[in-house]
Amino acid sequence: MKKIIGYVFILILICITPSFGQNRSNTEDEKRNIDFMIGYNYTPDMPLGFTIGGLSGLYASFNFNFSAVSNGITTGNSHSNENFTDEKTSDDLEFVIGYSFYLNNNFIRLPVGVGVSITESNYSNNWHDNEEINTKVILESGLQLNILKYLYLSGTFRTIGFEKNTFSIGAGFVYYSPKASGTSTKSNASTRTTSTYNTTTSNDIDNTLRLVARDLQNKVDYNGDGAINCIDAAVSFYKWYPDKSKVRITINQNNGTGMNHLFNSVYVNGVWRAVEPQAQFSNYNNYSMSSVWGRKYDETYNRDVTQQYIRYAQ
Repeated sequence: MKKIIGYVFILILICITPSFGQNRSNTEDEKRNIDFMIGYNYTPDMPLGFTIGGLSGLYASFNFNFSAVSNGITTGNSHSNENFTDEKTSDDLEFVIGYSFYLNNNFIRLPVGVGVSITESNYSNNWHDNEEINTKVILESGLQLNILKYLYLSGTFRTIGFEKNTFSIGAGFVYYSPKASGTSTKSNASTRTTSTYNTTTSNDIDNTLRLVARDLQNKVDYNGDGAINCIDAAVSFYKWYPDKSKVRITINQNNGTGMNHLFNSVYVNGVWRAVEPQAQFSNYNNYSMSSVWGRKYDETYNRDVTQQYIRYAQ
C-alpha cells in the first residue's frame, strides 16, 4: 500500500501542475482554462475522498478506507487456556484520472475518467499472515457544474470491474486562468511588431496597435461590462484603424483547441489577414494570430462579427 500511495502522490503533482503558456484572452462567454481545482469527493463505499486537478481540465479523484476490519473471530481451546484469533483487515483505495471537457460557456463540463479500485486484504491468526491484493478497472463519466465563479458541483456514474455500478458526487473550489487582456503586462508603445505587408498597411497596423495599447493601459471599457479584455482590444483596433473598409472584428471559436477569442482582420493585398490587437500591449514581436497563438488558432473557424460589436466603436 505504501507503493500505491507513492504513485498517487506523483499523480497529484502531475494534475496540479499549472498550465503556463501564452498570454490568453477571452470573451465573456468563452471557455477558460482550468488552472487549479480541489474539492471533496464522495462515494457510497468510501466517503472519505477528494478531487484535485489542473492542466486545463485534467483531474484526479481519490477515495480510500484504511484498516477496515471485515471480521474477527476469537476461539478458545477447551483443553488449555490459549485463545486463537482470526482477523481479516483491508485497505481500500479508488483513484481515477480523467479530463473535464468543455460543453457550454464553461458552466457545464463533462468529466470522463478511468482508474483502478485496489483492495489489499490481510488475513492473520496465531500461526501465519496472508496478504492479497485485488484490482479492478473503474470507468466514470458525468457532469460538472461551475457555479458562483469559483465553486463547482459534480456527479459521475461509475462502473467498477464491469460488475458493480455506483456513483460519486463532489464539490469544491475551481480557479480559471485570468483573462489576459494585458492588465498584468505593461505596455511598450515603442515596440514595433514585425510585418511582411506593404509599407502603408504595415504603418497603419503598427500605429493602430499603439492606440490600442494606450486604450488598454488606460483601461478603456468599450462595451461597459466592467472587464478589460479582448472585446475592448478588438473594438479599439476597429475604431482607430483609418480605413474602415479594410478592417473587421473577427471571432474564432474552436472547442477542439479551446480557442474562443475576439481579434481583427485587415484586408492586405487582396487577402484578409488576422491581427492580434493586443500584440503590442502584451509585447509580442509579431501581431499575426498564427504567430501569437500557434496551433491553437485555426483560421477556418474565423467568423466576421463586426456588425455585432461595431456599436461599441462609435
